[in-house]
Amino acid sequence: MAALRMLKSEYLVSPFKGLYARRSSWVELDTSQQTLHIMRGINQLHPAWIFRSHSALLAWNIDIPYILQRLILIIAKRIPSNRSALSARRLLARDRVVTVSGMPVTDIGQSLWESLSDLPFEFALAIADAAIRSGSLATSTLTELLESEQEQQPLAQRPLFVASYACGAAESIGESRIRAHCISEGYAIPELQVTITDPTDPQRTYRVDFLWRLPDGRLVIGEFDGEGKYFDPKIRTTRTAQEAMLRERQRESRLTIYGIPVLRFTNDELLRPARFHNLMDAAGIPRDSKAAKTWNAKWSAMV
Repeated sequence: MAALRMLKSEYLVSPFKGLYARRSSWVELDTSQQTLHIMRGINQLHPAWIFRSHSALLAWNIDIPYILQRLILIIAKRIPSNRSALSARRLLARDRVVTVSGMPVTDIGQSLWESLSDLPFEFALAIADAAIRSGSLATSTLTELLESEQEQQPLAQRPLFVASYACGAAESIGESRIRAHCISEGYAIPELQVTITDPTDPQRTYRVDFLWRLPDGRLVIGEFDGEGKYFDPKIRTTRTAQEAMLRERQRESRLTIYGIPVLRFTNDELLRPARFHNLMDAAGIPRDSKAAKTWNAKWSAMV
């Protein structure tokens, strides 16, 4: 009853049934941190539950698209109350479970396999890219892990297909999703994280998210503008969002001295395909519609 009163007064929030947090502390956390707190709380309420797929990957410190984070995936284990703690651990071990950040999760190979098997291409590619850049794969490569998993499920094709496009150079989920749209829609694939010299100061360089080299010799720069670029203090390199915006405007003004157009992508282009097409077509990015049709037919036929 006390908790209900504090919820009503908005002193507390309840992000999951049976879990509570002070609102003032909760709103200071980003989405990933909030989800990890929820998962730890669930683990305290249900110690036998195992986190799997993209939920497990979040515990492995691999970036996950925000839209997936609150869809927490578990394997619910019911361990008889007369089992000892040792017996319980042995039951979990048979499911290839490891402890990461104090929580039981499926191992990284199984987690990646499930995630890349089940998700749309743009999200699967974003997770594959994130897995590479996270360093969580240790000495194994993404392809080696997935090939090992495929031995148990030889008919499945999507995970290794996604891995064939994966690249750790993509620095954010949004960048990966833009590249995925280029692949599936038949547009020329850009170079990633290209360094360009400041025309007003040869000692200074800028790194751009995407660079297209068109057949006629023209260059086109692409930049993904996620909110974190300006508002997340862990990502931006300036003290305030206003400073980040001013620095970005100055940077773009320097780049346009070369006469190179800059395409700015936001979440709107990811959510509204027509806007993505209009932007790419207006910039003259080459597109092979026939190749796109073939690619999508191949993806749809895969399991």
